[in-house]
Amino acid sequence: MADLQVKDRRSDTEQELSERCIAVTSGKGGVGKTTTAVNLALYYASKGLRVALADLDPLADVAAFLDLRAAEAVLGENETLREDAPLSRYTLRAYERLDVLFPGAKLGEGESSMVRHLLFEVYAEELSARYDILLFDLPAGSGEEENLSYLWHISHIVLVTAPEPTAHVSAGGYSREILSRFPERDILVWHNRFRHTGIDGFNPRAVVQNYNRNSPEEARISDEDARRFRDLAAVPDDPALNLLGATGPDSVSLALSSMRTLCRRIAEETARKNAERAGLAGALRELAVDVLLRHPEIFEEQEDREQGGKKGGGRQQGDREHGDSAETHVEPMVSRIEEQVLLRLGSEVSASVEGLAAYLRSSGSMHLLSDEKRGMLAELVRRLSGDAVWQRAVAAREAVGQVLDDRRERQGAFGPSGTPQRRAQLYDRAELRVRRLLSQCAAARRRLPSVYYDAAVLLFGAAVFKLVRVEKVRQRITAAVPRRAENGRETRDRAAQIAFLVHGNEAYRKRYAALVRALYPVLTKQLSQLAAAWNVRELLVRNKEGKVERRAYLNLLSNYLHDVLFGGLGIITGFKYRTASQAFADAAESLLDRLGLGESRRGRERPT
Repeated sequence: MADLQVKDRRSDTEQELSERCIAVTSGKGGVGKTTTAVNLALYYASKGLRVALADLDPLADVAAFLDLRAAEAVLGENETLREDAPLSRYTLRAYERLDVLFPGAKLGEGESSMVRHLLFEVYAEELSARYDILLFDLPAGSGEEENLSYLWHISHIVLVTAPEPTAHVSAGGYSREILSRFPERDILVWHNRFRHTGIDGFNPRAVVQNYNRNSPEEARISDEDARRFRDLAAVPDDPALNLLGATGPDSVSLALSSMRTLCRRIAEETARKNAERAGLAGALRELAVDVLLRHPEIFEEQEDREQGGKKGGGRQQGDREHGDSAETHVEPMVSRIEEQVLLRLGSEVSASVEGLAAYLRSSGSMHLLSDEKRGMLAELVRRLSGDAVWQRAVAAREAVGQVLDDRRERQGAFGPSGTPQRRAQLYDRAELRVRRLLSQCAAARRRLPSVYYDAAVLLFGAAVFKLVRVEKVRQRITAAVPRRAENGRETRDRAAQIAFLVHGNEAYRKRYAALVRALYPVLTKQLSQLAAAWNVRELLVRNKEGKVERRAYLNLLSNYLHDVLFGGLGIITGFKYRTASQAFADAAESLLDRLGLGESRRGRERPT
């Protein structure tokens, strides 16, 4: 086999080096390949490993990503690659334990072969001795000289893709080229900006099936080759990690983004509990919940209807009207879920079923699911129609999302839109709906104990949102961001911030701690006042003695400020409580296990 023949031709040093090399690559650009490579390098360096990141993608710039200003001095634009030059000539020390190789001018025609010769032959012994891990940010696509030829020397292939059809088709075509040369090699799929379910039959995990579905039969990946694919990562998109205002980190938008996420989580957990009570389980339950979250409009809280109920003879009359209205939506919603089941089935078996789905949608008499399953789905829809926590969660999420969208429009290229009065209405509406949701969560605490923590954090988020709307508070937060002079003006020192994530900085740590100490008493006062005004004191986190657990709120504030200060850097790793960061860390650790560099074999980690 090709892989075995390559191993036979390698020296012991080259083979040993190959086992610690990771190619980060992709079928097309724009899927987050360089972001993944850089964040893996930062993660491993922060864990005490000695890391080299080779910047070989002409369309990317690792040094610019890391805000390193000395890259052009390492490899000049017109400098010829030389076999007798020392490795240090092509090395830029980025941070402690992290070097960037070939960070300057991008490779011209014919130079890729020379770089490959330098890395895996001339410098192989030195690289093996100097680094624990070598990461290669390769160009997107299946070019022979600049991409595929490198894989002869690299044992681990991380294929980055995104949840959309063109990315999967490109990834599949590129993978066929890899497998034709290295039939024994595993392809480790890194799902970036991942979401668990797609629309119209697109399965975000099914790279091979989605590729085959859009390829002629002779170009498809065989079942045998499909077994070489291994899902390594599923890192969800987290817009909060990239929030950056015009003057610095956007503390207001981060608070809004976190609140919207919490509203969705409350809605999701409420839907899941109701699905279980309706008898649904497994994949059908999860798919039903996802469809309902994508189409919450029929359940949104209708304030006019509530007011109409009061005018029409009290609560009982309003409830009856609500129930009658919701019942008319049961059958269409069940059919919509059933249609998604059919489309998902089509993606799993590489079949095109859009026509059949359209026929079922129009016929109204043919069904894919059994009467029993459809009855369970109908029961779920009815339950949610009468569940105030669900209704108010989806309403609050929509209202908070409108405020966030308004802020993004005002910060966009076309400047402010709408009037101040309209903006005030959006804020008031969002506050009212969050307040109603929290009130309902407090009332349902015993029925839905699983939403209590999210509701408690949402109350904290509402207090933070009120706090950071004060200009002096925002200025105090922005002042904690390190700056440097550049081209006659001050700019954010991104390099210093990233360095802090890798190995810390005592002076910066003290500045951060001072900010936490300054804001903490103001926030706790705001939180107490809000809980009292909204009559939701039950949602304050308390200790065993019944006193407010101040340490919990100190941790929440500390992590919120961390997320604000380090937002907008393009960094995924280093955020303790963000789902994307946790998923990234799990995948990075799994990759270390493949390299035999798990926890027990690592170097000493930096102190926390």
